Amino acid sequence: MKRLHIALILLAGSIFILGLAGAADNAFGAKNLPQDNNREKPDGYICQPSYSGDCANRPSGTYCMVYSDGYIWAIPDAPARGVWDKAGSWNGQRVEVIHGKKADYYHVLRTSLVSMVEPSAKENYKSPVSNHNATQDQVALTVYVHEGDFNGTMLPGVEITGQDAEGNSFEEVTDSNGAAVIEGQTGTWQLSFAKEGYEPLDLNYDVTQTDEAAAYLQRDNLTQSQEQVALMVYVHEGDLNGTMLSGVQITGQDAEGNSFEEVTDINGSAVIEGQPGAWQFSFAKEGYETLDLNYDVTQTDEAAAYLQRADTQSSAPQSVPEASIAAE
Repeated sequence: MKRLHIALILLAGSIFILGLAGAADNAFGAKNLPQDNNREKPDGYICQPSYSGDCANRPSGTYCMVYSDGYIWAIPDAPARGVWDKAGSWNGQRVEVIHGKKADYYHVLRTSLVSMVEPSAKENYKSPVSNHNATQDQVALTVYVHEGDFNGTMLPGVEITGQDAEGNSFEEVTDSNGAAVIEGQTGTWQLSFAKEGYEPLDLNYDVTQTDEAAAYLQRDNLTQSQEQVALMVYVHEGDLNGTMLSGVQITGQDAEGNSFEEVTDINGSAVIEGQPGAWQFSFAKEGYETLDLNYDVTQTDEAAAYLQRADTQSSAPQSVPEASIAAE
């Protein structure tokens, strides 16, 4: 995968669905189909409706080629490999090609335009790129925005603004799937990503064809500091296998220095909220040795501590063992 600046990568082409096809003989191959001369077409293309037959019932040696827009082309051939490739554009629509064993099969997405190119014609064939009505090399970039990194959840509501290579401005917002489609002229694009609670992202990216890419946004420091976590603490008597202790006063500070004070309930538990990081704790109950310690709280979680009776301690001073608190 190719990375865009520090936060944008190209996504690999999708795998096309291959089904075994069946249809009448005149549905196989572009050569035997009538052309619709009333529709504008690239050179060498014809208008052919998507195959509507049942691809599960097929004559021997035939296949259904399925493109990313769902268009089906039933052909008397077999695929040379299981992916479609991007092959230019026409009037802002991507052109995809599926390589067969006998020929290559081109389709302009979201249209009925197709073209079959046999091996003898491959050297002189050029995939169409539209260039008329001042829409020179118009392409579309589908951007997927994640949270945190490229493996993070998708982010809806991200505002994407910028300019294409000709200085034309665009403004889109990611949908519920974290995706947005941006159209413009080929070349270097300027993109800005913004969403409340996240660090803005500005970058340049070379868009040379209709394609897909991914970006990610990271939460800003203020949002991160405002995200509290909760620690459920269970206090035992004697050791971590001892009976639960109610009425234990728990005081201390979270990672931001915010003070807290809680008392364990009849079940020997207390919930403490604060900012993630290193917390300072002090456990106290009459008749028990006071316990002071630090504990790293990085997420909402559970932990256990224990107190020892004061009259069970030897006359010599003893340090509190590190195991006095542990994750549940």
